[in-house]
Amino acid sequence: MKPLIRLPRPKVRSFVDHTGKTFGSLTVKGYLGKRGDRHCWECQCACGVTREASSPRLVEGRARQCKVCARKALLDFHKERTSHVAFGEDKSFMEWTNDERCTVSGRTLRRRLKMGMSMEQALSKKPYWRNPNVEG
Repeated sequence: MKPLIRLPRPKVRSFVDHTGKTFGSLTVKGYLGKRGDRHCWECQCACGVTREASSPRLVEGRARQCKVCARKALLDFHKERTSHVAFGEDKSFMEWTNDERCTVSGRTLRRRLKMGMSMEQALSKKPYWRNPNVEG
């Protein structure tokens, strides 16, 4: 009979205190305890919102900001990509559809822009105007 071979023990990760460290715009305020096999931390965003984040999410960069700031950053990014200028104002497509000067639906507005109309024409023409070459 062969003797049993002992496998090496897996290395145990040592506990790292992240209190006071900053990850993105999150500053770690304190330790909350373990949730399952992960150490969880109370973090405060630069805007003042407090959220919970686990060590792996902080260290790997998956937790960088609160949900409020993440949404704002996404909207700002989207606005940069889809901003339209009309009447001397720069707004996103959704902001223009909610503007009182927009006389058509968002679907019609998008179709008119694809046809090559200027934003001012697309916003202010009557709803059933179809041909961009005919004034009316």
